[in-house]
Amino acid sequence: MRSESLFKLIKALNKAEKWSCSVSIQRNSIMVKNGYLAMFKALSRMDCYDEERLKKAINGKQAAKQLALAKHRLFKHLMEEVKRVRNQQLPSNDPKRCLEEAEILISLQLMDEAAEVLQRGIAFLEKHEDLQLEVLLRDRLRVVYKAMEQKDLVDSRTRNEYQMVMAAEKPARWCKYAQINDRMFDYLRNYRVTTANEVTEGVEELINQAEMKAIHQANSLAAQIRYYQIWNMYYSQKNDLESAIEMLKRSVQLYESDMEIVRKNPNNYASVLANLSGKLIMLGKVNEAMEYLQKMENTHIKDRRTQIALFSYSELQYQLYYMNRGMLDKVLAREEKLLYNLDRYGNEISNSTKLSLLYNQAVTNMLCGNYRRAKRAFDQIRGMSRTDVRKDLQGISRLLRLVLLSDEEDTSRFSYYLRNSKRFFQSKDRHYQLESAVYQWIKEHNQTVGNHERKASYAKLDHLLGPFVANKILGAEETRLWAQGKQRGITGSEIFEAQLNGQNKKRET
Repeated sequence: MRSESLFKLIKALNKAEKWSCSVSIQRNSIMVKNGYLAMFKALSRMDCYDEERLKKAINGKQAAKQLALAKHRLFKHLMEEVKRVRNQQLPSNDPKRCLEEAEILISLQLMDEAAEVLQRGIAFLEKHEDLQLEVLLRDRLRVVYKAMEQKDLVDSRTRNEYQMVMAAEKPARWCKYAQINDRMFDYLRNYRVTTANEVTEGVEELINQAEMKAIHQANSLAAQIRYYQIWNMYYSQKNDLESAIEMLKRSVQLYESDMEIVRKNPNNYASVLANLSGKLIMLGKVNEAMEYLQKMENTHIKDRRTQIALFSYSELQYQLYYMNRGMLDKVLAREEKLLYNLDRYGNEISNSTKLSLLYNQAVTNMLCGNYRRAKRAFDQIRGMSRTDVRKDLQGISRLLRLVLLSDEEDTSRFSYYLRNSKRFFQSKDRHYQLESAVYQWIKEHNQTVGNHERKASYAKLDHLLGPFVANKILGAEETRLWAQGKQRGITGSEIFEAQLNGQNKKRET
């Protein structure tokens, strides 16, 4: 087991699962005495894995003497507890639950009861397709029927055997579509080939396979969804967005024909909706795109993980849509809802999503002149430990926070902030040069007094950031818009809106 596996498991749990795991450890006095509860709490508080911090938390405990073994034991304990909690949440006709119960009943030679349980699970699968489980359930039912040796079950046995064979064909066909899908993805990302001609040749070879000739080749709902997603990638590669959109719409219709699939694969469903809305926006079909964004946002499913996935995708899409069109007031209008959901879901939202949402909100407030709100969001990002993902957002947020403080605080107070905000990026990082340039400007700007001199300082920053904006370095454009706004005595959002209007006029001419 990897050293950070236990940390990843704990961070992936939702609130109810964490509470249940904590209680189960507390009930075991030996685990508490040996430091397992302290280990669990320490890892729960971390934003990224820190072994030295973990060792300090359990110093003097038995777990500290054999840390690797202790982590392995706690990992196994948590897995058993999560399994127990999730099994309790399953309905009585859930196929997995029925299969486990049937195995126990078969081992006890209670064949009538096993048949009843298996039939209940199969009835559920007839409404909600599950390719692997249906084969397993029908196979166990075959064993039960054979053991019962009743003549009146001959027809039922024959029908079940036929349906088992038919069900067994579906996973094989789905696997073929999954292979085509993954291979095409690899081609389009240049993982398997390097030149444009090789990409085209590989994609054409895949799309001309027999399985892609017609939809009736896909003999299950999961296979049909894959079929349309493969065609979406193909048309996207050809830049035929209209056809790609049509394929995505059909995928959405298939997902929504059985919401149980959405519950099991919320990220896949949300990804399709995000892809569809993005393509509609590219074609200027804004109203239709907003319909799908709202659908993603308003999909009501009780499962908490599904709610979090849909919120993460939809909110990011809303932010990007409004920000790219200069409609920053719309982003601000959603701020209250955003902060409520961030607080509601807490650490269950991935660090990558949380950083992106907070950064977009902070930059929007910064450009609109709401500096107090912007600093609050930057402070929230700064309060997170160094994460394994989106370190660029963490570093740029610290830098922009200093930019705002240098403009508002006097020299005596700002020196405190400067001492407590160490350089974030290493020389190998892409943003190192930007941080160096802005950091040096901050030190000089804070010493500048007089309105005319400060405007000249903003102009210097504007000129300084030009090459970084041209190289599309994260944070450069936001900072430059802010500097231009301060130089002219208006907000950065007004500068941004004017730039967008100028670009639109050029396109029209």
